[in-house]
Amino acid sequence: MKKRHLGYGLLGTYADYGLSRERAKILLKECRGGEHKNELREAIRRVDPVLSQWLFRSIVKGESYGKMEIKMDLGEEERMPCCRNSFFFTQKTRFMCT
Repeated sequence: MKKRHLGYGLLGTYADYGLSRERAKILLKECRGGEHKNELREAIRRVDPVLSQWLFRSIVKGESYGKMEIKMDLGEEERMPCCRNSFFFTQKTRFMCT
């Protein structure tokens, strides 16, 4: 089966990386349950050290970009150094594929 490429050296599906959809769901559930924290932090830092704190919260706590954006607008936390599209590109392609 031919692998689908998205550009930037990325592949198109979990299966292209040898992961089933079910295994990906299990890993996400485990991460949100507090497992794999050290490995997850390190992987996120390797992908994007600047966005690491927001990526970690998004993955582990399930916090949406919108919720974090509201906190930034209210001055409750520091502003994210990228726009919504860049954040999701990093999360969905760069991080999820490591």
